[in-house]
Amino acid sequence: YDEEVFEVSTKNKGCDIIERPCINLLGCMTPEITTSLLKQNIISGGFNRRCIFVNSANRGEPNPRPTITEAQKAAWSECLAHCTRLLKISGKFTWTPEAEAFFDHWYVTEKHPKVRSNTDIVTQGYYVTRDVMLLKISMLIALSFSDTLILTDNHLRLGLQMLTSTEYSL
Repeated sequence: YDEEVFEVSTKNKGCDIIERPCINLLGCMTPEITTSLLKQNIISGGFNRRCIFVNSANRGEPNPRPTITEAQKAAWSECLAHCTRLLKISGKFTWTPEAEAFFDHWYVTEKHPKVRSNTDIVTQGYYVTRDVMLLKISMLIALSFSDTLILTDNHLRLGLQMLTSTEYSL
Protein backbone atom coordinates (compact mmCIF):
# COMPACT_ATOMS: atom_id res chain seq x y z
CA TYR A 1 0.00 0.00 0.00
CA ASP A 2 2.97 2.33 -0.01
CA GLU A 3 5.17 0.90 -2.75
CA GLU A 4 5.64 2.30 -6.25
CA VAL A 5 5.55 -1.26 -7.59
CA PHE A 6 4.16 -4.40 -5.96
CA GLU A 7 5.59 -7.62 -7.31
CA VAL A 8 4.83 -11.20 -6.33
CA SER A 9 6.25 -14.37 -7.84
CA THR A 10 5.00 -17.90 -7.44
CA LYS A 11 6.69 -21.16 -8.36
CA ASN A 12 4.11 -22.30 -10.91
CA LYS A 13 2.13 -19.16 -11.79
CA GLY A 14 4.85 -16.70 -12.82
CA CYS A 15 5.14 -13.09 -11.72
CA ASP A 16 2.45 -10.47 -11.12
CA ILE A 17 3.40 -6.79 -11.14
CA ILE A 18 1.08 -4.00 -9.99
CA GLU A 19 2.31 -0.46 -10.61
CA ARG A 20 1.39 2.18 -8.00
CA PRO A 21 -1.06 -0.01 -6.07
CA CYS A 22 -3.92 1.64 -4.23
CA ILE A 23 -6.04 -0.83 -2.35
CA ASN A 24 -9.66 -0.11 -1.48
CA LEU A 25 -11.48 -2.52 0.76
CA LEU A 26 -15.17 -2.60 1.44
CA GLY A 27 -15.95 -4.95 4.28
CA CYS A 28 -18.96 -5.65 6.40
CA MET A 29 -18.31 -5.95 10.13
CA THR A 30 -20.12 -4.71 13.18
CA PRO A 31 -18.32 -2.31 15.53
CA GLU A 32 -18.20 -5.12 18.11
CA ILE A 33 -16.38 -7.49 15.75
CA THR A 34 -13.98 -4.75 14.68
CA THR A 35 -13.16 -3.92 18.31
CA SER A 36 -12.63 -7.59 19.09
CA LEU A 37 -10.25 -8.00 16.13
CA LEU A 38 -8.32 -4.89 17.16
CA LYS A 39 -7.94 -6.15 20.75
CA GLN A 40 -6.68 -9.50 19.46
CA ASN A 41 -4.15 -7.74 17.20
CA ILE A 42 -5.65 -9.46 14.17
CA ILE A 43 -6.02 -6.10 12.44
CA SER A 44 -3.44 -3.65 13.67
CA GLY A 45 -0.37 -1.63 12.91
CA GLY A 46 0.16 0.21 9.66
CA PHE A 47 -2.79 -1.40 7.92
CA ASN A 48 -5.23 -0.27 10.57
CA ARG A 49 -3.90 3.29 10.53
CA ARG A 50 -4.53 3.47 6.79
CA CYS A 51 -8.18 2.48 7.19
CA ILE A 52 -11.21 4.63 7.74
CA PHE A 53 -13.85 2.53 9.43
CA VAL A 54 -17.35 3.69 8.54
CA ASN A 55 -20.35 2.44 10.44
CA SER A 56 -23.95 3.18 9.51
CA ALA A 57 -26.15 4.18 12.42
CA ASN A 58 -29.25 2.74 10.77
CA ARG A 59 -30.31 0.75 7.75
CA GLY A 60 -32.57 3.35 6.19
CA GLU A 61 -36.09 2.90 4.90
CA PRO A 62 -37.05 -0.49 3.49
CA ASN A 63 -37.11 -0.61 -0.29
CA PRO A 64 -38.20 -4.05 -1.54
CA ARG A 65 -37.91 -3.15 -5.24
CA PRO A 66 -35.18 -0.60 -5.78
CA THR A 67 -35.06 1.04 -9.20
CA ILE A 68 -32.54 3.26 -10.90
CA THR A 69 -33.98 6.56 -12.09
CA GLU A 70 -32.97 8.34 -15.28
CA ALA A 71 -31.26 11.01 -13.17
CA GLN A 72 -29.24 8.31 -11.40
CA LYS A 73 -28.26 6.77 -14.74
CA ALA A 74 -27.13 10.19 -16.00
CA ALA A 75 -25.15 10.78 -12.79
CA TRP A 76 -23.46 7.39 -13.22
CA SER A 77 -22.44 8.25 -16.78
CA GLU A 78 -21.17 11.64 -15.63
CA CYS A 79 -19.10 10.01 -12.87
CA LEU A 80 -17.57 7.52 -15.31
CA ALA A 81 -16.65 10.31 -17.72
CA HIS A 82 -15.07 12.35 -14.90
CA CYS A 83 -13.11 9.34 -13.63
CA THR A 84 -11.89 8.64 -17.17
CA ARG A 85 -10.56 12.22 -17.35
CA LEU A 86 -8.88 11.77 -13.96
CA LEU A 87 -6.89 8.81 -15.30
CA LYS A 88 -4.79 11.34 -17.22
CA ILE A 89 -4.16 13.60 -14.19
CA SER A 90 -0.89 13.34 -12.30
CA GLY A 91 1.43 15.64 -10.44
CA LYS A 92 1.83 17.45 -7.20
CA PHE A 93 -0.98 19.32 -5.46
CA THR A 94 -0.39 22.96 -4.64
CA TRP A 95 -1.99 24.61 -1.63
CA THR A 96 -3.67 27.97 -1.49
CA PRO A 97 -2.34 30.19 1.34
CA GLU A 98 -5.73 29.81 3.08
CA ALA A 99 -5.42 26.01 2.91
CA GLU A 100 -1.95 26.12 4.44
CA ALA A 101 -3.14 28.40 7.25
CA PHE A 102 -6.21 26.23 7.96
CA PHE A 103 -4.21 22.99 7.99
CA ASP A 104 -1.41 24.36 10.17
CA HIS A 105 -3.88 25.78 12.71
CA TRP A 106 -5.91 22.55 12.78
CA TYR A 107 -2.77 20.42 13.14
CA VAL A 108 -1.46 22.36 16.13
CA THR A 109 -4.71 23.15 17.96
CA GLU A 110 -6.85 20.05 17.24
CA LYS A 111 -4.93 17.08 15.90
CA HIS A 112 -1.83 17.18 18.09
CA PRO A 113 -3.68 17.67 21.42
CA LYS A 114 -5.89 14.64 20.65
CA VAL A 115 -2.79 12.50 20.12
CA ARG A 116 -1.30 13.65 23.43
CA SER A 117 -4.47 13.29 25.48
CA ASN A 118 -5.55 9.87 24.23
CA THR A 119 -4.30 6.91 26.27
CA ASP A 120 -5.90 4.09 24.28
CA ILE A 121 -3.14 2.83 21.97
CA VAL A 122 -5.47 1.97 19.06
CA THR A 123 -7.29 5.29 19.17
CA GLN A 124 -4.02 7.15 19.62
CA GLY A 125 -2.64 5.38 16.52
CA TYR A 126 -5.66 6.64 14.60
CA TYR A 127 -5.11 10.24 15.69
CA VAL A 128 -1.39 10.05 14.85
CA THR A 129 -2.20 9.51 11.17
CA ARG A 130 -5.43 11.53 11.03
CA ASP A 131 -3.67 14.37 9.17
CA VAL A 132 -2.61 12.01 6.38
CA MET A 133 -6.16 10.69 6.03
CA LEU A 134 -7.47 14.27 5.99
CA LEU A 135 -5.09 15.17 3.17
CA LYS A 136 -6.03 12.12 1.10
CA ILE A 137 -9.74 12.75 1.50
CA SER A 138 -9.31 16.46 0.74
CA MET A 139 -7.34 15.74 -2.42
CA LEU A 140 -10.09 13.39 -3.60
CA ILE A 141 -12.65 16.10 -2.86
CA ALA A 142 -10.60 18.62 -4.84
CA LEU A 143 -10.47 16.21 -7.79
CA SER A 144 -14.22 15.67 -7.60
CA PHE A 145 -14.72 19.37 -8.35
CA SER A 146 -11.90 20.07 -10.79
CA ASP A 147 -9.06 18.56 -12.79
CA THR A 148 -6.63 21.10 -11.33
CA LEU A 149 -4.34 19.97 -8.54
CA ILE A 150 -5.11 22.84 -6.16
CA LEU A 151 -6.03 22.19 -2.53
CA THR A 152 -8.15 24.88 -0.86
CA ASP A 153 -9.27 25.44 2.70
CA ASN A 154 -12.81 24.50 1.61
CA HIS A 155 -11.56 21.09 0.48
CA LEU A 156 -9.87 20.61 3.86
CA ARG A 157 -12.96 21.75 5.77
CA LEU A 158 -15.21 19.36 3.86
CA GLY A 159 -12.66 16.56 4.27
CA LEU A 160 -12.54 17.19 8.00
CA GLN A 161 -16.35 17.09 8.21
CA MET A 162 -16.41 13.78 6.36
CA LEU A 163 -13.64 12.29 8.49
CA THR A 164 -15.25 13.50 11.71
CA SER A 165 -18.59 11.97 10.68
CA THR A 166 -16.97 8.50 10.73
CA GLU A 167 -15.57 8.92 14.24
CA TYR A 168 -18.69 8.78 16.41
CA SER A 169 -18.10 5.11 17.18
CA LEU A 170 -14.32 5.37 17.34
